[in-house]
Amino acid sequence: MYGILKSMDPYLRMTFITGVSKFTITSIFSGLNNIRDITMSEQYANICGILTDDLEVYFNEHIKHLSKLDKFKSVTDLKSEILEWYDGYSWDGTTRVINPYSLLSFFSESSFESFWYVSGTPAFLIDMIKNRPSSFLALNDYEISKRVLDTSDIMKMGLAPLLFQTGYLTVSEKLIRGLSESFLLKIPNHEVREAFYLNLIAGYTESEEDVTR
Repeated sequence: MYGILKSMDPYLRMTFITGVSKFTITSIFSGLNNIRDITMSEQYANICGILTDDLEVYFNEHIKHLSKLDKFKSVTDLKSEILEWYDGYSWDGTTRVINPYSLLSFFSESSFESFWYVSGTPAFLIDMIKNRPSSFLALNDYEISKRVLDTSDIMKMGLAPLLFQTGYLTVSEKLIRGLSESFLLKIPNHEVREAFYLNLIAGYTESEEDVTR
C-alpha cells in the first residue's frame, strides 16, 4: 500500500493514514518515507475521537430518548455511564476523547456492550503475552519514555508500546523531567478493560471461560 501511495505522490494533496500499529519507515525505493507522524502531537490530540463537550452538543437528544427506556436511568446517570464505558482515550494526557465507533454503536443498539474489540485482537499480540507473561502483569500505571513509545520495529517492540498502539492502553499523564519526556499509560475505560481481561487473557489461557477481574 505504501509503495502505491509513493508512486501516486504527484496526484496526492492530503493523505491521512491511521491503523493498528506504526510502520517502519523504509528507504525511498521500497516504501513511503515522507509521512509526518502526528500521533503524539498536542495540536491533533482531539481529531480521532468525540470530545466530552460534543456529547452534550450533538447527542443530547439521543441520550434523552434512551433515558426513557426502562433499562436506563436518568439523563445524568446515562451520560456518566457512557463516559465510563467509552471515554478516556488520550494522546497528550490532557485531552480526552470518546471512542466514536463504540459510541455510535451504543446509540444504534441501545445497549452497553463491548463493541470495540469484536473485530478481533492481533494474533501477534496474544503470542507476545504468552511468551512474556510477566510484562503483561506489570502494566498498571506503566511509565514509558517517548522514545520507546515511538518504536516502529515490530520485531523489537515491547508489550507496552504495542498495547498502546493497538488501543488497549492510553496516556493518563505526560511527565517532563528536565529534557526528557515520558508518559504514564493506563487502560482507558470499562469497554477496553473488558477486552483486556476477557479477550487477551482468554487468548493467553486458550479458554473462553469468564475471567474474574
